[in-house]
Amino acid sequence: MVSADFLMAGVLLVIFAAAFIGAQQWPFDAKIFPMIVSGVGMTLALVKMVLALRPPRAPAATTGHALAGVELTDEDDEADEALEYVFETASRVDWLRVLAWAGGFFVAFFLVGAIPSVLAFTVLYLLFEARTSWIVAVGYALVLGGTLFAAQELLDILLPGGVLLS
Repeated sequence: MVSADFLMAGVLLVIFAAAFIGAQQWPFDAKIFPMIVSGVGMTLALVKMVLALRPPRAPAATTGHALAGVELTDEDDEADEALEYVFETASRVDWLRVLAWAGGFFVAFFLVGAIPSVLAFTVLYLLFEARTSWIVAVGYALVLGGTLFAAQELLDILLPGGVLLS
């Protein structure tokens, strides 16, 4: 049976490959950055898929130390265990919600383009998932959208406009 790591890496490989293929139609100046990012993404996804196929290693001995009867452990080990705990205990509803956000973002990106998608999803995600205030969500989105717009205008980076707004 394949692991969740393998499946997630496979999904990412397909997404990066689609981005790489989609960028081929753009002018050279517009496609170079997406091709580099998607090429690196495909490579890393393939590496993760290969690593996910390896059998699990035996757990390493703990490197904790006892001081005055208190067990001290490496903070990085604790953080890794906490992250693994999140992935192991996330419910199906949590996974579906996260995948719906990601899928919705990519659909919006395709339909309306980069800047409107980033603006809308930043506000919506911060309001509904992070439960921030309107001021924080809109402020964050404006700074992020302004940065993307400035990069597009000042650096002559052509961000995709989407099929509906092109």
